[in-house]
Amino acid sequence: MRVTTERRFNILVVDDTPENVELLDEILRGNYRVRAALNGPRALELARGEDRPDLILLDVMMPGMDGLEVCRQLKADHRTRTIPVIFVTARSEVEDEKIGFKLGAVDYITKPISPPIVEARVQSHITLAHSKRMLERMVAVRTRELAGANKQLEQEMRSRAQAMSRAEFVSQHDALTGLPNRRSLLESIRPALTRAKEQGHALALLHMNLDRLQSVNNSLGTSVGDELLVRTARRLLKDTQTNDLVARDGGDNFVVVFDRGWQSASDAQEAADAASLDILDKLAAPHAMEDRTVRLGASAGLTIFPRDGDEGADLLTRAQIATSVAKKLGGDRLETYSPKMGTGSKARYSMEAHLRDALDTKQLDIHFQPQCELATRRIVGAEALVRWPDGSGGFISNASFIPLAEEAGLILTLDHYVLRMLCQYILDWEDRLPRDFRFAFNFSPLCFQDANSIQRALDLVAEMGVDPTRLELEVTEYAVIADVSTAVEKLRQVREFGIRVALDDFGTGYSSLAYLKTLPLDKLKIDGAFVQDVENDNRSASIARTIIVLANTLRLDVVAEGIENQAQLEFVRKCGCRHGQGFDLHGPLAATDLLKLLP
Repeated sequence: MRVTTERRFNILVVDDTPENVELLDEILRGNYRVRAALNGPRALELARGEDRPDLILLDVMMPGMDGLEVCRQLKADHRTRTIPVIFVTARSEVEDEKIGFKLGAVDYITKPISPPIVEARVQSHITLAHSKRMLERMVAVRTRELAGANKQLEQEMRSRAQAMSRAEFVSQHDALTGLPNRRSLLESIRPALTRAKEQGHALALLHMNLDRLQSVNNSLGTSVGDELLVRTARRLLKDTQTNDLVARDGGDNFVVVFDRGWQSASDAQEAADAASLDILDKLAAPHAMEDRTVRLGASAGLTIFPRDGDEGADLLTRAQIATSVAKKLGGDRLETYSPKMGTGSKARYSMEAHLRDALDTKQLDIHFQPQCELATRRIVGAEALVRWPDGSGGFISNASFIPLAEEAGLILTLDHYVLRMLCQYILDWEDRLPRDFRFAFNFSPLCFQDANSIQRALDLVAEMGVDPTRLELEVTEYAVIADVSTAVEKLRQVREFGIRVALDDFGTGYSSLAYLKTLPLDKLKIDGAFVQDVENDNRSASIARTIIVLANTLRLDVVAEGIENQAQLEFVRKCGCRHGQGFDLHGPLAATDLLKLLP
């Protein structure tokens, strides 16, 4: 795909042989503005001028100042260091290429010049440089917006926390919104409860969970989600009274403690209902975000002191239970806690016990989501997905037990359980598998970030005698950006062992783009949210197209997830995506069903 803009890109050709300049001009002038320099000093003069080139084709061997020296001076000058340089040379020695790349060149073209190669290389590097500049501008704009929002919120919070030292503030407040965190909330509520007990007053605690923040993060990016969290905090501060406590309870959860001197639980119930519904209405008001309007809304649970508990932790826990009920009833609503709601907690603990037993007794199985070559629909690999039979022919929802495994500290055991089972399938099927067929397995962010988990996985593969080239590790960008330097070392260790590495759910946040060239990767998987919207949303289509071009330019394989119809398949295929997965190709299959489809 060729990058198109209102202007034509400017190419500077540097060569002491006029015939070579004329040939390159003839090849490129149909699509680009071409200027020429017959020596190094003239090249530097043009490169530093007002009309700077977007790319330089630089002859290595020139009399006087050779191409290497020209490149060295270009990269040392802040005005020209970002201009891509492609060396053009009659020499093809590996050491010469190493020197050039070390100086900052992005590519080599050898003489005699091949027009198709010149066109392809120039187009690829122009596309990459243009995409990089666009992404850097987007990041810079979003960073400035978030910094401005945080500055305003910090000013509002300063009036409420003038007596606190900075160290205490940081330890007891949420870094993003500046609101008190859970620890600070529970400490602050104690004196309020003590006063209420002494005076015979009632309090109310409102717990809220934003309903649509995750879909915003998936479609618009976490930076937009972060800004919405800041705006939510600002609205809560504006719409509560001085004696009320406002806090962020992690993630997309917020808490308000109403301390308004109510004389009885019934008075508190009536007044807190009205105040809570008013807050929910304010949170549901639209947010103007650049070229679109975003609405969130919230599910909320309410508890009353002393009717629903004597301690802050009890009131908060029971308010969270009521919030879960509101969420299950469709969200955007308020529920008041009642004792019968507590039965859900018992169910959670029961499921946790059954999950531990299922892991111990090996009741869990895996299904396989085929990955296909889009041009032929031929299955070339498969992603392993854990399944928990419910005993009646169906399966317990992954959305129910995987978050539970994370909360209960079982996710590392679960991830390695799946890997061991996958390795056994590979050993059993080795004679049936096509050449280069790979199986992908997922590591959760918690598992990937564990200090010993990667080494344990590699030891497991070696112990079972599985060919590592049959395996592909999938990690999300959220797992790697938490500690990029450590992630790079872990992924390099995985690749050196022979296992390929794929970055899953790519596109759900911008942070990974800055590190993309640093991470040792083999594959990008485009998040299905973008693929499923390509027919109706131009932004999603543009993002998917850009990711495909970027991956191809970086020589990474790219897989489109969530392909649900032929139109989506054709879109990503025409953009240059070779592989995909989704229900239009194949849904998740049992092991025996997958085996039947293999050639």
